Amino acid sequence: MSFSIQKATQENVNEIAELLLSVTTSPRLLLEFGACDKKEWLQWYIQNVRCEIGVCDRVGKEEAEALVVIDSEAAGKIAGFAVWSWSAAAPTLIDQEKSSIDLPKGTNVRLRRFYASALHELEEEYRPKERYYELYNLATSPEYQRRGIASRLLSYGLEKADREGVKVFLSASPMGAPVYAKLGFVEVGKLSVELEEFGGREGERHVHSKWK
Repeated sequence: MSFSIQKATQENVNEIAELLLSVTTSPRLLLEFGACDKKEWLQWYIQNVRCEIGVCDRVGKEEAEALVVIDSEAAGKIAGFAVWSWSAAAPTLIDQEKSSIDLPKGTNVRLRRFYASALHELEEEYRPKERYYELYNLATSPEYQRRGIASRLLSYGLEKADREGVKVFLSASPMGAPVYAKLGFVEVGKLSVELEEFGGREGERHVHSKWK
């Protein structure tokens, strides 16, 4: 297959949102949104993606870039999506704008608010003090997993960081953590949420880590 990294546009929003919904399989996210109507949940993703791409467009590629990996042999199908921030301001702006998006009906609001607050505290504690780049979002379509799509999008930012001597800050799920460790990233902070306290199954836990 022939893959290429391209700038994500507003025309890509719906397809990217469907991709993100298709990879939403973690126990935490399913506990947060599993009771929501699927169409409303998708609309929420659409608004979030539109916001991420919109902010990248407004601040310019010197500040942040929203990217897609396109499969040219499948009529331009989107295989992966990423948002790289080259400034500390861009993620804050995205988060501020996304906070005004209404959650879909049925959201586990208590878990959502707890997790957002705890994650913010974790990020504030471990965010690098010096200049850094941040991988804000990264997702690969289930159809294209294990084909190097995520590596392409990750390398896009890592190569820029290496050229310019800048650190990279990112989040990792339990599944992604071993990949980042192999690339030389060091875990600097971890958030563990006992999902049973929010209606999850006994012993179910969500672990979120920060790496740089």
